[in-house]
Amino acid sequence: MGPPVDLPHTAIFLPSVADSLDLLHGWGGVYLLAMAAAMALAVLYELWPLLRLQRAPRNPLTAGRCLLEGVIESGAETSPVVVQIEQERKRRYKLPDRWLERSRRVELVPFVLRLDDGRRVRVVPRDQQVTLLCKLRKPSEYSFNTRTLTAKVSICERVLVKGDLVVPPAPTAADPYRGDGEPSPGPELRPLPGAPLWIAVEREARTMMIGAACFYATLMLMLGATCFVTQRSRELRELRAFAEQGRVVDAKVIDVRVSPLPVIIRAVLPNGWTVASRVNRSVAGFVRPGSTVKWTYLPSDVSVNSPGVFERDQPSVVVLVFGAWMAWLAAMWIYWSSYRPWYRRFEVNQSSLW
Repeated sequence: MGPPVDLPHTAIFLPSVADSLDLLHGWGGVYLLAMAAAMALAVLYELWPLLRLQRAPRNPLTAGRCLLEGVIESGAETSPVVVQIEQERKRRYKLPDRWLERSRRVELVPFVLRLDDGRRVRVVPRDQQVTLLCKLRKPSEYSFNTRTLTAKVSICERVLVKGDLVVPPAPTAADPYRGDGEPSPGPELRPLPGAPLWIAVEREARTMMIGAACFYATLMLMLGATCFVTQRSRELRELRAFAEQGRVVDAKVIDVRVSPLPVIIRAVLPNGWTVASRVNRSVAGFVRPGSTVKWTYLPSDVSVNSPGVFERDQPSVVVLVFGAWMAWLAAMWIYWSSYRPWYRRFEVNQSSLW
């Protein structure tokens, strides 16, 4: 029969472990597609407003829904839009303290927006409801138990405002209610029906949207990886048992099935048992019917077998690689967590991070 064939390292996997590593096989493909779909939906949910923002026409002074870009006039004495979030420190034993939101105050007054061509539009809020897309700033000084986070747009700052534009009709000379020399009323931008006033600092809003998309994409990757490994935990346990208890023998190959995929090798062990194993396609070129190969099987369960000599440190390598990958995902999740949209969630911060 000749000396045993020395199979490449790529062949030394259990059939079940090979299935788990092949993401398009069985349940692995379902998890891959579900994870990709969830990640795409989460990213699209955050980036869709940014895409619409980039493509929307700006400064069309026509009645109806519109997006205006300009500078806040300096006539106001204070910032016309201010959002303040009161937080209280919650102490935890052997864990970082947390800052929990207790109240949220909005100060919103009418202001004048000066467009790039010099035209002016008065922005008139309906109530104290606003969607403000800008950075939430931590105070430089605060007490031990309470603090106030602030988001605001300042005077002379360039902003984007979306709402319902109301253009008054052009006055006529025969208008009996118009006094001599009285200026005609200008256009007013009001909130859309059933929605708060939308104001954004474009550069900060773009950073927040992209950061939020990265946060949710990383979160989906972590959840998908966790579900996938949970589903394949049986194979990982087999991998550990196979490394510790596997027995290596010389087996005679009786059949190599290349088509249809996957590649299946059938062999006979010295005790007469017939075993079969799914291997990588590249391995088919190393073996032929009648040749002898090293074969590893589990004495307690012959169905758990694989061609080749299994390296005993491979399970540790698999665990280390997966652990390093999850640690990297966790680091990215913590980094991007500060970009979550504060304007539509309950604000909670770790004292050690923010």
